[in-house]
Amino acid sequence: MGTAFGICFGYWFGISSILWVLSYVCNTRIGMMQILSLLGYGLFGHCIVVFLGTVWHGANHGSFYMIWAVFGGLSTIKMVSHL
Repeated sequence: MGTAFGICFGYWFGISSILWVLSYVCNTRIGMMQILSLLGYGLFGHCIVVFLGTVWHGANHGSFYMIWAVFGGLSTIKMVSHL
């Protein structure tokens, strides 16, 4: 559990830092807190999918990927539209 916790937050802060550097290079005015919030929102859809996959053990893997595309895709598109 500790490794998963470290990887999750490491990914969150690492990717946020990379996005902050890219936004600085591209001369956009977006702060680190805004990037952390947007990326956290983007990852929330994937957390819903993992929860639903844990609770509902369907034999069909296609339904899991469909739910992942819908929830994860919508939250990621929202994040990208703001960036």
